[in-house]
Amino acid sequence: MTKSTNTATVPRRRRGRPPKGADSVHTRSALLRAALSLFSRHGYEGVTLAQIAEEANATPSLLHYYFESKAQVWEAALDPIFEEFSRELVELEAESGDRGPIEALELVIRRFIAYSARHPEASLLLRRQHRFSGPQMEWLIEKHLVPQRQYPRQLIEAAQKQGRMLGGAPDHILQLIIGAATNPLHGRLSILDLYDDIDDERDAAELHADLVVRALFSGLVTQPNN
Repeated sequence: MTKSTNTATVPRRRRGRPPKGADSVHTRSALLRAALSLFSRHGYEGVTLAQIAEEANATPSLLHYYFESKAQVWEAALDPIFEEFSRELVELEAESGDRGPIEALELVIRRFIAYSARHPEASLLLRRQHRFSGPQMEWLIEKHLVPQRQYPRQLIEAAQKQGRMLGGAPDHILQLIIGAATNPLHGRLSILDLYDDIDDERDAAELHADLVVRALFSGLVTQPNN
């Protein structure tokens, strides 16, 4: 993939002061929350700066004070969300110890599902944005997605070498895992929508993780008792 020449990664604040009465930290956070929500629903191409300002109950001039382009908004909105899971992967790898690759991969899957339940907009955004190419998607792939896949891919390869996992392209297997973990969440505002009798997102995420891990590592088909 050709590396992006996008120069939007280093935002420069405009001169002057924000409009009177604006709370700098709160306003910037509100703009980024609005942008993330819109990007996850409509993709980068389907969102304008004016729509982001309106979603955040801000004026276009206030948005332009903090960000000089939509590309800057995109990167500032997505960076914290995807960096959060990158940090979790680093922690899991450091704590792997004597765990085998299957056991370590199970922990990655469980942590990924918990993360996806906290941030459903991340998987929604990827589902929508993967249909498009361009510098924004290249930036996301190169900075976040490729590095995040390295550790679980290594675990899959190690499990295959040990004969503990079926052969097949590791990237394909990883994509199947990601799909099993996140597809049930698409189109839902909360993981709680999967369960009628649970009112805690953490409990719901854990139940979903249990099912995904059992289905992937043990299979869905059981033998009837004689």
